[in-house]
Amino acid sequence: MRYNNIEDFRELLKYWASEKNSSIFSNGDPLEANAVIGTMYEHSSSIVRFFATDTSGIIAECDGCGEFYFQALDSFLSKPHTQLKVLIERKPDDENKRLFKFLKENSLKDKDLPPHLRKIDFRFASKDFLELMTNRRPKNLKSSVKNDYIHYTTGDNSMFRIEYDSSKNTAKFSFNNEEITAQLIQDFDSFFYTCEQVNN
Repeated sequence: MRYNNIEDFRELLKYWASEKNSSIFSNGDPLEANAVIGTMYEHSSSIVRFFATDTSGIIAECDGCGEFYFQALDSFLSKPHTQLKVLIERKPDDENKRLFKFLKENSLKDKDLPPHLRKIDFRFASKDFLELMTNRRPKNLKSSVKNDYIHYTTGDNSMFRIEYDSSKNTAKFSFNNEEITAQLIQDFDSFFYTCEQVNN
């Protein structure tokens, strides 16, 4: 993908999202991943779901990204009737990492509400979900990390980003592919409410 700087890349992503481009693209590093996920936040109007290793900020706070991720997340959450549903494998080594702390503190505010009314719902992925993520990996897409799961983000019912290597943050994404997004949402929602909340 050719672009001069990260601002140009973000503009390109914004154009693809606005035009509902159905092509499947690739991103190759944390800075590009940050731009893709931030753009998905900006163009989502109902639910964003994501499954990550530990929300330690490798993508959200990567070098050169500035405040883009958090500004986009805030923009999404400020829209009426939006929800953020998050699954993680484990807590980060440093629990004061900005994204983890934000998700934990804000999800605790809503923990006693019915699930459909929670603005942020933050949970640990179950063993069954993790096993499914192992089985969902395409055989031709290897990871440099041993026993690496695929991780992903979905925006509303048509946007997705699937990460195949959690060390390099390489991924495939699209802003308009309901078929793939529907499968990812089905996998996520089938296990989400049986997963333990991140409470302490």
